[in-house]
Amino acid sequence: MFNVAGSHETQRNELKDIVLAGGALGFYWLPVHLDLCAGIFEASGLRVSLKRTGSAEKATAAVKAGEADLATTARGLDASNRGLAATTFDESFIEAKIAA
Repeated sequence: MFNVAGSHETQRNELKDIVLAGGALGFYWLPVHLDLCAGIFEASGLRVSLKRTGSAEKATAAVKAGEADLATTARGLDASNRGLAATTFDESFIEAKIAA
């Protein structure tokens, strides 16, 4: 799924910090935890911090407020339906903020 070139040390030095918000624990967290355990985020140049918000609404609000970069929710289009600037990836698992 990802092409990674160079040494692991080089990748670690170039990591971009992002905050991923999500509501209550559910199956939509599964890809996130699998990626964390497998090192896929780091291999892709990302250092991901998790922010549990308790609900999808609070997770998307955290993105809108700039408290998180991404939100994972069970309702991939929820933010778009509420008028927020969002796009979905990976079968609606992740909502990403689009810079205005």
